[in-house]
Amino acid sequence: HGFALAAYVVEEVVVITGALLSAAILWLSKQLRQRATLLGRIYYTQAAVQAVLCLFFLNYWNFIGFRFG
Repeated sequence: HGFALAAYVVEEVVVITGALLSAAILWLSKQLRQRATLLGRIYYTQAAVQAVLCLFFLNYWNFIGFRFG
């Protein structure tokens, strides 16, 4: 179960870091008034990556629960 706990901690860190990055990128884009430029592309790419990671970790947790629950 230590491995499952470690996976959970990693997942939480990824989600929190992603949220902070999203907020920082949004703030920067507002400061620079360039929403459709490179920062916008970075933001949407990062948001897409976060969504994929979230789905991956949800499936991963279901798998862990199925195996060890």
